[in-house]
Amino acid sequence: MSQFHFDPSAYREVIRREIARYDQLQDAIADATSGVRAASSLDLGTGTGETLSRVQERHPPPPLG
Repeated sequence: MSQFHFDPSAYREVIRREIARYDQLQDAIADATSGVRAASSLDLGTGTGETLSRVQERHPPPPLG
């Protein structure tokens, strides 16, 4: 049995190699928020923040003040 040594710096490369159409999946998830109005969003810290990043690109926070 071999050991798996996780390297955070290589995560994005590994995930894209392991999950077919990873970027399209992330875009589809973010696109599913179309029409949603929210005052804030919450990232539960269960991954790299990739999904939240794409959602926030589509729903930038309102200016302060």
